Amino acid sequence: MFHAAGTALIRAAAYPDDLVLPSWPNLTADQPTEWLEWLQEVWALPGFAATVTPAAPDLAAQITRALGGEVIRTRRLRRLVEATIRYLLRWTTRATPFGHFAGQPVGRGRRPVPRRRSNGRRAGRPAPDAVQYRRVVLGLLWMA
Repeated sequence: MFHAAGTALIRAAAYPDDLVLPSWPNLTADQPTEWLEWLQEVWALPGFAATVTPAAPDLAAQITRALGGEVIRTRRLRRLVEATIRYLLRWTTRATPFGHFAGQPVGRGRRPVPRRRSNGRRAGRPAPDAVQYRRVVLGLLWMA
């Protein structure tokens, strides 16, 4: 249940006050040079790279490689620019917690390694059944 707390919450998009966005890239024609220039301008915006990197480390790494001179196929570069546009729009128009995107991982550990049986085959995990789900739900309801 939700209860009134007698306080106000203000949500706003968090980006620098003096932010000036570059013109949007033309994605209707293959113009990889123009796209890279746009990507360079956007990635240099104050706070943008720092906000995107923890939320989408793979995207940040791809942008860094592209700006570092790595050769990227035109189709792949277009998709990279499109993804960056989505994050830029989200950064400038949506309320985000503490100016960062929600759901950011706190740290990156090793990827889980699948368990293997002695014969080398993967060991399956038992799926939770209805009884286990019921216990969890009832436990959560009892705590509320």
